[in-house]
Amino acid sequence: MVALSKGDQSQECHACKRWNEKSDAKFWCKVCEEALCEKCNQMHSRMKLLSDHAVAEIEEYGSNATGIDLNGISKHCRFHPSKETEIFCFRHRESCCVLCLNTKHRKCTGLISIEDFLSEDNIYEDLPDIIEKVKDATIKLLKEKEQQKSDFVINTETVEEEAAKLTEMTKCNLDNLFELFKNNYIYFVMNRPLIIMFAYVYWNNLPRVLNTG
Repeated sequence: MVALSKGDQSQECHACKRWNEKSDAKFWCKVCEEALCEKCNQMHSRMKLLSDHAVAEIEEYGSNATGIDLNGISKHCRFHPSKETEIFCFRHRESCCVLCLNTKHRKCTGLISIEDFLSEDNIYEDLPDIIEKVKDATIKLLKEKEQQKSDFVINTETVEEEAAKLTEMTKCNLDNLFELFKNNYIYFVMNRPLIIMFAYVYWNNLPRVLNTG
C-alpha cells in the first residue's frame, strides 16, 4: 500500500520527492516500483535502460481512504520486464517469470503457481491442522530419536558384558593350558630316567625289528 499525500487523495511522484519537489503521480512503473508524474514518466520512457519497463496509469487501480493499492500493479518480472510473474519461489521468497524459472530457479523446490496460490482461499482455515500435523510429526520424530538412544545404550551394555565374558573365558582357558603344561613337565622330570631307558632299548632293538620284517 502506498500512502496518499496529506489532505487529498493523490499519490506523490517518487522521483520529484527525491529532489524535494512535489507533484501528483499519474503513472506507476512496475519494474522500478515507483510512482511517476507526467514529466518524470516522459523522461523515464526516453532512457534506453528504462524504455522497456511496463508502466501503468494509477487511475486504473483506484484508491481508498488510506492510500492507493499498488500491490496488484507490479506483476511484471523485475529481471524480464516484458514477462509477467507466474511462479512464486518459497526458497528465495520472490515471484518470477517463466524465463527466471528456467535459469535462476531451475533447481529450486517449493515452487507454486501464483494463480493457484491466490486461489487457495481456505489456506488460513487449514493452517491450524497443518500446525497440528507438524507438531505430531515432531513429537513422533523425538520419540524415535529417544528410542534409538535407548537402544544404543542397551546394545553398548550388552557388548560390554559379552567382552567381559570373553575375557574371563580366555583367562580360564589359559589357566587350564598352563596347568596342563605344568603337569606334563613335572611328569617328564620325574620319569626322565625311565623315558631315556625306554628310548635306548627301542633304538638298540630297531635294526633287529627291521631285519625281521
